[in-house]
Amino acid sequence: MEGIDTRKLTIITRETGTLRAVISTDGKMTPEEGVKRAKEMEWPSDSNLVAEVLLRKFTKKEKRDQT
Repeated sequence: MEGIDTRKLTIITRETGTLRAVISTDGKMTPEEGVKRAKEMEWPSDSNLVAEVLLRKFTKKEKRDQT
């Protein structure tokens, strides 16, 4: 991505909390469609996102020979 003021985005996120957004890379989605799709999304703050990325089982692997 380019042309995004990430400092401003950080400030907005701090002030408003969780946001919904859509990023399109193919150029086929209109801004109106993007807004519609974002509004249809579940709020991220209503989900337990940590549980979705949390490692559930750790498997210890043998050490590799470093030579």
